[in-house]
Amino acid sequence: MDPSTVITPEQWLLSHALLATLWLFAGLVVNGAFAMLLSHAIIPSLIATRPALSKLRALRPPLYVIASIAFALAIVQFVRFVNGVIVFVNELYPRFLI
Repeated sequence: MDPSTVITPEQWLLSHALLATLWLFAGLVVNGAFAMLLSHAIIPSLIATRPALSKLRALRPPLYVIASIAFALAIVQFVRFVNGVIVFVNELYPRFLI
């Protein structure tokens, strides 16, 4: 079966953009989770076990900011992905609900 008869080149570009958005969403979620884990679990544990590392306490607020920005951008990317999927499905199946 020739895929060009089913999906147009514009739809292939849209699917490529959707996959890029999905990868960006996944990367932002991993980045936010790592920053949150580092600032909320690892740094306090290091400070509690090794008091000499108390200078790491200054890293916690910037890591919280990084995590919140990453999660906010991940929500934006997820909304863009869902909207793109709706457009893609409507273009692929114009009579979806009938």
